[in-house]
Amino acid sequence: MTGRFACLGSVTRCLLLLAFGLGTTGDATAGTIYTESFGSATNDQTIKTLVQYDDFIGRFAVDGSAVVVDNQLRLLNGSNDNYQALVRPGPGGATTISTLVGADNSGGSYNVGLQIGQNDVVFHPGFGGGALRVGGPGGFGNTNVGFTPANGTLHTLEVASDGAGLFNITLTDGANPANTWTGSFTNAGSVGGEIGLRRSGAPVGLGMYDDLTVGGATESFDTNTNAGTSRVFAASTTGGTVSVDAGQLVMTSGGDNTEQLFLRSGLMRPHTIVAQVGADASSGNYSVGLRVGENNIAFHPGFGGGALRVEGPGGFGNTNVGFTPANGVAHELRVTSDGTGNFEVTLTDGANAANTWTGSWTNAGSVGGSFGPRRSGPTAGNGFYESLSVEIPGYFAQTAEFFDRNADMDLAYTEFGQKELGGGQSFVSGGTLVLAPPPTSGANMFFNHAGPEGPATISTLVGADVGNGSFNVGLRIGENQVVFHPGHGGGALRVEGPGGFGNANVGFTPANGVLHLLEVTSDGAGLFNVSLTDGANSANTWSGSFTNAGSVGGRVDLVRKGPSAGVGLFDDFTINSSVESFDVSTDAEALYPNFTATFNGGGALVQNGVLTIGAQRDTDTFQTFLTDGVTGEFELSALVGADNSGGSYNVGLTIGENSIVFHPGFGGGGAFRVNGPGGFGNQNMGFVPANGVMHLLTVDADGTGNFNLTLVDGADPSNVYSTTFFNPGSVGGDMGLYRAGPAVGFGLFDNFIVLQEVPEPSTWILLALGTLGLAAVRRRRKG
Repeated sequence: MTGRFACLGSVTRCLLLLAFGLGTTGDATAGTIYTESFGSATNDQTIKTLVQYDDFIGRFAVDGSAVVVDNQLRLLNGSNDNYQALVRPGPGGATTISTLVGADNSGGSYNVGLQIGQNDVVFHPGFGGGALRVGGPGGFGNTNVGFTPANGTLHTLEVASDGAGLFNITLTDGANPANTWTGSFTNAGSVGGEIGLRRSGAPVGLGMYDDLTVGGATESFDTNTNAGTSRVFAASTTGGTVSVDAGQLVMTSGGDNTEQLFLRSGLMRPHTIVAQVGADASSGNYSVGLRVGENNIAFHPGFGGGALRVEGPGGFGNTNVGFTPANGVAHELRVTSDGTGNFEVTLTDGANAANTWTGSWTNAGSVGGSFGPRRSGPTAGNGFYESLSVEIPGYFAQTAEFFDRNADMDLAYTEFGQKELGGGQSFVSGGTLVLAPPPTSGANMFFNHAGPEGPATISTLVGADVGNGSFNVGLRIGENQVVFHPGHGGGALRVEGPGGFGNANVGFTPANGVLHLLEVTSDGAGLFNVSLTDGANSANTWSGSFTNAGSVGGRVDLVRKGPSAGVGLFDDFTINSSVESFDVSTDAEALYPNFTATFNGGGALVQNGVLTIGAQRDTDTFQTFLTDGVTGEFELSALVGADNSGGSYNVGLTIGENSIVFHPGFGGGGAFRVNGPGGFGNQNMGFVPANGVMHLLTVDADGTGNFNLTLVDGADPSNVYSTTFFNPGSVGGDMGLYRAGPAVGFGLFDNFIVLQEVPEPSTWILLALGTLGLAAVRRRRKG
């Protein structure tokens, strides 16, 4: 996936930032991770493209975009020489991939074509002979196709795969079909890889695409028929509309005191949300602002003093901001989160930037919650939003992998439906599903699954970490909830709902910190038999029953209810012998489908925004978490550490044939080495990389086989070790994260970033190092 990540700054600048203590707080080190400008007069379909084509993922270096105009996909470049791509998962086996592709006015300065796995098949419209080439393993350089593909014409580019690694290419001239060229390349690594449309080169024109066909299925980019669901934003209204018009997101009310939202998933780490917000003609009677998790930040343009307030837990009422935000003007609303529950809000007058107001509130329940523009109130006018940006202190990346999706269980467990978490979180830790409540007593939390029709057996291992019996856990089956209280004398098992019964003494006290077997058998007609087996002593069992035909075929949920004193624990959820074991060996792969894992008995999970990789058997094994490699010059960096190694196992990065590793906690200077061709044995770096600390490991590659390596000590950034190795065989190879050694602890990884096509210094987008002193993330060992 060449160029999968956006342009970033050089490692030299990164090290300077670290050496001078930057990258922690303050505006000087806050970089924009992304900005949604809601289009312009000509690019208003940018958001709509993502909405209409939810099978595709846009990958745009720096400031490119994709739009659909006149039933044709256009890839538009920004102000830099870089690439744009729209990709989708590719098929395995023998397949033919084709597209109509061209350029509007390239003069041969940029190329267009197809991405197929590790390879790019591209040519230059307007350039003599077309200069068709295949980038990536097994490819070839610029080739004269015997004709010049004209600008403003769609040419047919077809690639046929035999499913084993041979790819045959045909380019047919759109202006004269008698002109054709054929060639081939071989690379088994591209079989089954992502496919898509690609444009790269000078910012002088756009790529044009139509009729992308994969295995006979054609995507015609017909805007009238290909509506879908947004991958990023989700609109929610109680009446009214959310649309894009003339470069603005516009929210129109549909009735008195209704609400309109346009939300995207939140972040778990410190960050700042910045929006340009206004109202067209409110006279102060409706509010605009932002939703952040459980809180609404709202103010009233046209109302004396603005009446800014924060609704929801920890918020405050209407406040005079010292000026009246004018109608028809976009005001800057800035919300900063420290990642633990402390929020600061600043409103700056769009008519006079000298007018500002700042306030704060605290609510841990809003950390990681969805956020986005919001309008609420009477139907007197529209709210409008000119931009929405997110800044993260110390990061200037446009696109990076921060492994923050630990709370998004919908990604890992697609067979489960909507969660009702009441503001809490669900995540997988050590192969156990954890339902963690918000700090609100009485919160009900569910993790839902489709229920069976007819006779069925439903079971789960279920328990609680702590709680002296104050909260309950169990199963919800249709209209009934079968729950008990770990830590409570006799367990207080009950069935809530029709036909149920009150608290029953099961004859033993289900211990905290133990998983107990709860099983419910249905006869399909309304009779449900319940049994609970003590996880600490299987000789302790209890059985009972209830009758309710209304629960037959209902949804089946894992449930935790009650005060916020502790978390519910669940494993081996089973319906008719189909087991969901919440194994860590599949969780990280499900969350990050662009990576491929090799665990050798180990596993990976994401916890608190850190990827954790460990071995799970008492042998000396290795685990990798890899994504496609890139060719040409690039930089690869990651924060890498270990929880408690004592120097017995190693962690690091892998690129192609080589693994670059070191031993946290090893007294011999960390034993830094490069395994594989051109590598070297253990080296003393002059310092001991501490356990429980994330260290910055960077690889700078020139594309010919020279690799420059740098490790910066996360505990003391003045400790820097640098070295090199040479191996052309690793150019273009898969790259990613690596842990090897005995099963005594876990490798920790964060901020995996690939940097390509680095701009001139005047346009560097800096990557600082964040908080290197990140505490070790330990996970609960299963069983």
